[in-house]
Amino acid sequence: MGKGSSGEDLFLFALGGLIGAAMAQPKEAEKNQLAHFKNYEEEFNYYLSIKNHFYEFLNNKDKFFHFQNFLKEVQIKNAKLKQVKRIGVVKSDKVLRSLLLEAQTAYIYGLPRATVILSSTALEYILRKKYKNCSFNEAIENLLKEKIIKRTHYHFLHGLRSERNEHVHESPDEYGIEDAEMIMNLTILLIDVLYKDGTDP
Repeated sequence: MGKGSSGEDLFLFALGGLIGAAMAQPKEAEKNQLAHFKNYEEEFNYYLSIKNHFYEFLNNKDKFFHFQNFLKEVQIKNAKLKQVKRIGVVKSDKVLRSLLLEAQTAYIYGLPRATVILSSTALEYILRKKYKNCSFNEAIENLLKEKIIKRTHYHFLHGLRSERNEHVHESPDEYGIEDAEMIMNLTILLIDVLYKDGTDP
């Protein structure tokens, strides 16, 4: 899939001031030991790339146990997220893939507000593709009209839209982890629904 300038603008807007390190992909649900190994291997390789920190873990028992506990937390958090069925679509779209990776990273590090901003930007990106660059407001209305989203999601998305339009800078505590999980899962759900034939919506 091609990457338009509007997609680049959305990506740069969302990433401004937020963390930039991409973590592992979400785990597949309890398939088999090999699948688990491959998933953990991705996480392990990520930390190997940060050599100085990794060697600190090896030489310090407390830090090593902290490292292990962190990986367990990653597993628990990822288990709360839906699995992307249209993974091929995500991998082939650099903007969408980057936004989702950044959103997951923010979620894993306990940054719900950053997660919400990045996920909603990914959501707006795919909605602009589906509804031919219409406004976020119009896209939300269309989603409800076509019964793609529930009314709970409808109100939540309008709240996001209003905040972004007014450039309100609330405290990071305004959004909780439940909000982060909701918008992440809603974004993944819409990717699966809107890209059901494996092509652009």
